[in-house]
Amino acid sequence: MMKKIMKFCFEKWWKPLLFGIFSGVLFFVTYAISYFPLFAVSVFIVLIALLGLLISSIYLFIHRKWIQSLFIGFCFLGAIVSFLFSCMGLLLNEQTQLDKFADNLTIPTDIQIENPLDIDLGNRNRPDSIVKAKKSDVDFVLYNSSQPGQYEYDLWLGKIDSGTVYLKVYEVTHNQRLTERSLSDDSFAEEGILRVANSSDSLIRFGTKEHFTIYEGDWGKPYAVRFEVWYKPDNGNERKLIEKNYKIEGWQF
Repeated sequence: MMKKIMKFCFEKWWKPLLFGIFSGVLFFVTYAISYFPLFAVSVFIVLIALLGLLISSIYLFIHRKWIQSLFIGFCFLGAIVSFLFSCMGLLLNEQTQLDKFADNLTIPTDIQIENPLDIDLGNRNRPDSIVKAKKSDVDFVLYNSSQPGQYEYDLWLGKIDSGTVYLKVYEVTHNQRLTERSLSDDSFAEEGILRVANSSDSLIRFGTKEHFTIYEGDWGKPYAVRFEVWYKPDNGNERKLIEKNYKIEGWQF
């Protein structure tokens, strides 16, 4: 069975080559449409295609098809170099655009905008004045973390079913959503996510254990954003819990 699969996939030199071309096109298309889950899948497919080219070259070499083996081998090396340079180019281009994000933004003066609070980075303790403050309603407090552009937060919630809390962050003057790939409710998100549950009527403080990152902008270029805290119950429809405006900086790459 294995021999039949190998023969079907790799005996014809053009099969892995066509699959490689397809994976390359998919890689650039998914990047262009800026849909991260599909882009991540395309990267995985490219890696499979590269492995297929390598196996095909070895397979053809073993079967003494020297010219075809050499040709696919050169295609494999070229594809590796092209893929690495493409990744570097895309990353540098995206980072350059992110760094310039705040260059022409202004901070409004007609809305309430708060500044993130500082925490003790040694033990990650929140200020006592905040932790011990009596809350009468849902509240959200943003903290500076280890570097500009990196933040943590606390959230006070009353009675609430088990679920997930995540952030939606928007630049206030253009209402543009920020760092959507990392701060979301899908399975690819890693930052700023909280699991919550409170069966009592008392307000309980929930807080992040690690920082999350706002990538748009650069150090020394503050701008105003709106933090929306969204709650997605394990059973039911998601809803917005609270929103606040803060002055922040983007993370320097």
